[in-house]
Amino acid sequence: MLRLEDKKIKETAYLGHLSCLLPIYIVPKADYKSIYAVIAVKYGGACRKYILNGKEYETPSGMAHFLEHKMFDMPDNSNAFYIFSSYGADCNAFTSKDMTAYYFDATKKFNENLELLIRMVMTPYYTSDSVSKERGIIKQEIKMVEDDPSYIAYKNLLLMLFGNSSVSEPIAGTCNSIERITPELLYQCHRDFYQPTNMAIAIVGNVEPEKAFNVAEHCTSQYFHTPLPVQPKISADEQKTIEETNIRTEYASISAPQLLVGSSFAPQLQGPSYIKQKLTAEFTLQLLFGPSSTFYAKNYSDDIIRSDFDSEVEYISRCSFIMLGGESRNPELLVDNILRTFNTAEELVSTFELERVKRSFIGSYLRSWEDFEEIGISYVESEFYRYNPLEVYDISQSIKVADCLNFLYNDLNKNMAISILMPRKE
Repeated sequence: MLRLEDKKIKETAYLGHLSCLLPIYIVPKADYKSIYAVIAVKYGGACRKYILNGKEYETPSGMAHFLEHKMFDMPDNSNAFYIFSSYGADCNAFTSKDMTAYYFDATKKFNENLELLIRMVMTPYYTSDSVSKERGIIKQEIKMVEDDPSYIAYKNLLLMLFGNSSVSEPIAGTCNSIERITPELLYQCHRDFYQPTNMAIAIVGNVEPEKAFNVAEHCTSQYFHTPLPVQPKISADEQKTIEETNIRTEYASISAPQLLVGSSFAPQLQGPSYIKQKLTAEFTLQLLFGPSSTFYAKNYSDDIIRSDFDSEVEYISRCSFIMLGGESRNPELLVDNILRTFNTAEELVSTFELERVKRSFIGSYLRSWEDFEEIGISYVESEFYRYNPLEVYDISQSIKVADCLNFLYNDLNKNMAISILMPRKE
């Protein structure tokens, strides 16, 4: 295994590849009792179309999420949740726009829990009856989310930024789209995507790297087969540039108006350049709109924003965007203030303020190395985006004011998407 180390933050990790070519990251934490393990697949809600061996496939919206739900059903009709519980482990899974992850957290029976995690992920079992039952459960989940005000504002923002693309579609799909999901389609997508070279494992906690590697090697040898000679290529939607600022207003049963403002930018897709661009975007938003900014202080004092006002940077496949917002008693005035801040950014971005933002980031970054789940997810994500999490510290410190201004004036689309949700008049 390759030893990865950053002496400045005193963290070490190990990278290896199992016989089946599955990459594995091991981060030993000898001073802790628990162990966290995650196995992730580069396959998420936005991965609806793909090409394999020259043939193009299109699957229903919600496919990756449906597959995640069904992976806990075992061929002997048992449920992996209950088996993990009997081993003293907490387990769960999630599907994002471009990744599915399954994980457990335990203080004992590491070998048994890891074997179960791998067996669960690599032994698909779907029947017409179980798929039909799961469809009903997911429909209830979809209906609950569809009524959530934050989701409505976010959905409308994505539609303005990216149109009717897979990026804009809900991860869980729609009640209509999941009607088209069958056992045959589930088996097909599992076969095509759940391949060792399209996956990654991370183990964090009280483990000896060599022993953990050997356990993973033994477990995977029983379930992983020879990888497909050609891995599936996601036919992701290309970045879209909106030609003018768009505003969409919708009414809902809420007590206060909600606002999201967003804009797309051309993404760096992987490697250190991806991390630098992502951090530069985050630092820029903190400089202009963060809790210590002039904007935040003024608008909070004037009761235009509330404490939930926040900003984010998102990368989804080959698309990327920023968004910021929250509740506001006067969303129209807030939009004006946000646009004015963007237009006067050069006056607000200084080396002194950037150093403050960087110090704040480093504090959060160092604390994150105590969070096993965050460490594990960062390592499997790093495999898919081709970067080393231990390089993040140095990259963050290399960012200058010129980088922030370059992001604002050259990368970021000047036209904004504005999603407003207003209280419905009864």
